[in-house]
Amino acid sequence: MPLAGKIIRALDFPPHGSGQAISFWNTTSTSYVKTVTAGTTPAAGFTFTAPTSGAVRVTLICQLGNSAAGNGTRLSAEVRAGGTVGSGALISDTADQRSIVSEAGDDVNCSRSYPVTGLDPGATYNVDPLWRVSAGTGQYDDLQIIVEPLT
Repeated sequence: MPLAGKIIRALDFPPHGSGQAISFWNTTSTSYVKTVTAGTTPAAGFTFTAPTSGAVRVTLICQLGNSAAGNGTRLSAEVRAGGTVGSGALISDTADQRSIVSEAGDDVNCSRSYPVTGLDPGATYNVDPLWRVSAGTGQYDDLQIIVEPLT
């Protein structure tokens, strides 16, 4: 929150962004990818404007499962500079440390939030989901990504 007496600007609190894909898909890739082995590739990526703080919170929400218990099913996101989803200079890449993961055979609803800092205030960025498994067939459904400004 702004300190008392500080001037508040519209760019301090740009609207949050969100993307959603209500579709089922799966993959067998052990590297983060945008391809699917079955189902429909979700189009949940979107663009957002960086706030004056230069920091946002990215939240990932998805139902994850795997063909066998004990195999990891992961979903992460990358943040890139520019207004074209999936392209531009990489700002925050996919990483297991920032992913949501399920090692259950059955579907589990998962979520995680993490900060992305060092953004240029007022610049346009894009966020896009990618996914992978440790083994087996990962199953994904009801993906949602939210980006909120941090102050």
